[in-house]
Amino acid sequence: MEDFIQKIETLYELGRYRQAVDLCKKYLYSQSEYTELLYIYAINSYLSLNEHKKAEVLAKEALAKFLNVDIFYALYARIYMQRKNYKKALVWIDKAINLDANGATNLYIKANILNDLARYKEAKELSLKILSIDPNDLEFLYLHSVILYNLDDKKYKDILHKILNIDPNYPDALHFLSESKKSIFGREGGFLKALKLNPFSKEYQSSYKTNKMDFWIFICSVMLVFIKAYFTHFLKIDVGVLDIVNMLLILSIIHLSLYGFEPYILAFLFSFVGETDFKTSSAVFVSIFLAYFIVFLAGFVKVSVDSSIKAFSDSIYFVKNSSKKDILDELKGNVFYIFVYFCFLFMLMDIPKEYVYIQVMCVLMLPFLLMYHDKGFAFLKIVRTFILLYVLKVISYLGFEFFDKMQIGFLNYAIILCLSFFGVLTIRTSR
Repeated sequence: MEDFIQKIETLYELGRYRQAVDLCKKYLYSQSEYTELLYIYAINSYLSLNEHKKAEVLAKEALAKFLNVDIFYALYARIYMQRKNYKKALVWIDKAINLDANGATNLYIKANILNDLARYKEAKELSLKILSIDPNDLEFLYLHSVILYNLDDKKYKDILHKILNIDPNYPDALHFLSESKKSIFGREGGFLKALKLNPFSKEYQSSYKTNKMDFWIFICSVMLVFIKAYFTHFLKIDVGVLDIVNMLLILSIIHLSLYGFEPYILAFLFSFVGETDFKTSSAVFVSIFLAYFIVFLAGFVKVSVDSSIKAFSDSIYFVKNSSKKDILDELKGNVFYIFVYFCFLFMLMDIPKEYVYIQVMCVLMLPFLLMYHDKGFAFLKIVRTFILLYVLKVISYLGFEFFDKMQIGFLNYAIILCLSFFGVLTIRTSR
């Protein structure tokens, strides 16, 4: 093999993609023997640099020269994946599979796309097929664990442990396994090890910093609870100050709500010190119940708002990097969801009592419509979500204290509900 090809391979493996692509372009139109390989490295380098428009220019050139080579169709699929246009990516990867039906790499890319489209059952079937071709490939095993996680199948941990038995230093598995631990205190070691193995990963850096921040948020929030107790029971403090403290504590509980230990302790303390006579035994039981209820609602808001933010971000990215035709096609393909959004807005409206039954019908019908329209959605989760949304609305009418606190300042109850609903509908995958 020529020296320049070996140099390109080395640069690519080291993550020096700009230098790799510059070297590819230097020889691309003068070395006919290695043209195909140079196109592959150049396109992959551009994708790694997130320059998908330049990658597409080269992919068009390559397809004109190598019409029956499946890898260029697969690279086109990766370009559309990077643009968040998963439907078009699926079309292109199917073209690659038509040229090589048993190519594990093409099937792997398709399984990734199906996972991004929340078509988890199809993705699982495909990942099992891939693993039948190569049962010990670490990337294939890792994708399978991600799909199982998205299907709420606890066996995903067994797959992660299998990966680490094959390679104890596989950073993605270390990171994912640490992320699945429920306590703040159990995550740091795995995050740190993954970061040491891949110090340039933005995801690993973010996870490690977030874990550190969450630890201090928890410690400071516990201290704030005791400060609130002192203010409430021993000092005569202006109600406005206590409202601010309550708001900060509620935001902390929402932020930490996906952990399995810390938010319950914090919510219990928050409820307990709020009792007028917190020395009575009944206050303990009431506080335990309220803690569970508050964390459940906080977790719902946290997941929904996070997924809403991701959905908005992905939508903006898609619009910026897609043609008008692709945008119109996407809108036409989502008419059903637009209809559902309007139905939900109707659910939020204050209407005469004699028409409330229509709102109740919306609550009961929409989950079934969603299940019929898109089998990728977890039906029970959607049903529970819709029922909870309506229960929240009813509770808000009753003036429940928790929701009174949530409406302090800039937070508006209706906006939270709208965001939550949008998040539930648009969430693709948490991994």
